[in-house]
Parts: sequence; C-alpha cells; structure tokens
Amino acid sequence: MIIKPKAELHHIERSLYPSTIFHFTDEIDSLQNILSSGYFRASYAKEVIIGPKSRRRFGIPMVSFCDIRLSHLYEHTRKYGYFGLGLKKRWAIEKGLNPVSYLNSNCTMFTYFNEQLKGMSRELREIDLYDDHKVAKLRYRNFLNVMRYMKNYEGELERKGEVTKNYRFANENEWRYVPDIKEKIIPAKVIDDVDIEWKIKANEKLWKSDSSRLYFSLKDINYLLVPSESAVAELIDYLGEIIEGDDFTYLISKIFISKHIFSDL
Repeated sequence: MIIKPKAELHHIERSLYPSTIFHFTDEIDSLQNILSSGYFRASYAKEVIIGPKSRRRFGIPMVSFCDIRLSHLYEHTRKYGYFGLGLKKRWAIEKGLNPVSYLNSNCTMFTYFNEQLKGMSRELREIDLYDDHKVAKLRYRNFLNVMRYMKNYEGELERKGEVTKNYRFANENEWRYVPDIKEKIIPAKVIDDVDIEWKIKANEKLWKSDSSRLYFSLKDINYLLVPSESAVAELIDYLGEIIEGDDFTYLISKIFISKHIFSDL
C-alpha cells in the first residue's frame, strides 16, 4: 500500500464551492443584451429582512449571482430562469462582489442593527447644524452599506406572481454586486407597495450612474447555459452577428444545454 505525502493530499482536496458564479434570466433576449453590452446592469429589488420584533422593507440596487455547483442548479433555474451566464470566481472577487450574510429571523442581531438605524434616522431629523448633520448622514449611510448584503436564512420568496413559504434562501449561496450607497444611490423605501412605480423611478435615477454597470470581458465567461437545442442555434446566430474570429469560437465553446447537464449529474 502506497501512502501519499501530506503535500500531495492537500492538492487533491476539493473546495466546497465552485470556481464559477452564475447569473440566470428568463429570456434569451436578456442574455443576448448582457453579452452584447459587456456588462450587467444593477436594478432595484425589493428586500424584506426580519428579526425578532423587527422588520425592514426596502429596495436595494443589485446584480445577483449564485455560488452553486452545476449538480445543484436545477431548482435554482426553475425559479430564476433557464438562461445562465457563468463567470469565473476570480472575476467576481476582483470586481468586489461579496457573498450575502444570511440571518436567522429568530436571532436578535438584525433587531439591534435595525434599532440603531432607526435611532440614526431620528437623529438626522432632529439635527439642525449643517456640520453635525453631514457627519450623522455619513454614519447612517455607512450602516446602510452594511445592510445591502444582508438577507434572511429562510422566508417567503415572491417570484413570478407566486409566493413560496419557508423558502431557504441560504441554498442559493448568493453573491451580490451592489453599487456603494452614496448621495444619488440610496435604498428606496417600499411602503405598503402603494407606489407601484417606485422601482421604475429608482432605476431611472440609478442607470444614469456608471456605477450601475458591472463590466466583464468575454474571457471571464466559463459557461453559457440555455435550455434547448433551438436556443443554442439562436444564440450562435446572434453571436455570429456581433462577434468575430477567436472570440466567437471561444464563446460557442462555452454553450451548454442545461437539461443535458442536469440529467447526467
């Protein structure tokens, strides 16, 4: 019996996480627009974070990705779309994307955090002196910048007009790109969904800033996932119109039919 040295064993250890993060969409047009533009565009999403006797509903600008192995992607695509773009984890790290911090709704951590935010908000309304107001506003914004990467471990998932109870968000291993919250990019309050145009208004303001764009190069792409043979043909035709030479060859080598992958894993 041959025993391998410890150094060799270290090299064959497999990470719990893949080297690719995925972004999924419902439509091939959306995938094509991302590829032709060379960037993802952040947009506002409604978020609800719950703690013991605490709840905050707000809109946050983001681009979401999942850090999930191919063998676990099937359920994710059913909820978020069958057209996927997989990019190298190294790209995500260099661009400053970050994993979400998942919070148990029965843990008091978010309650304390939320109470601090409420106190800061009251302080801003009461301060009259400009310099003090500026410092207090910066401190409040810094807390908001922390909150943009928070999400409940499980809760209600609203998607495509349907609500899934006790959905375990942590299974998504979500990574986010969120523009820094500054004067012109702030969380939008969602109050009883009375203003159904809130997301349109917030995005119109956000998209004027270049920070809403998350750029990538073609060489950052590991996978292009589509659901069918006809989608492969359509995507290849589209890429042939906008990309030439080695870049075209490289991209079509990254196209995979998701149902074939899922059935073989």
